[in-house]
Amino acid sequence: MPKFVFQYRVGDEIVEELGAHEHDDLEDAEESAVEWARRVMRRVAKQGEDLMAPRSVEISDNAGHDLLYIVFWGAPDTDESETVH
Repeated sequence: MPKFVFQYRVGDEIVEELGAHEHDDLEDAEESAVEWARRVMRRVAKQGEDLMAPRSVEISDNAGHDLLYIVFWGAPDTDESETVH
């Protein structure tokens, strides 16, 4: 099973990095990254941080090659899901 690494960025700064995790494929890794982005936005909202700051989750393969960028911002929805663009 392939391994993927996620990095959470705000602007140019890496805020948090997850080690390599196994996923069935890139689509499965993307779903996990979107869920992580939702959790990040809930935490950001609770802490009163700038909800409109440019954020991204970057997905790389285990060798460090960038595969996908998920850019997100905005306020959490009332059903606890966030705007992910």
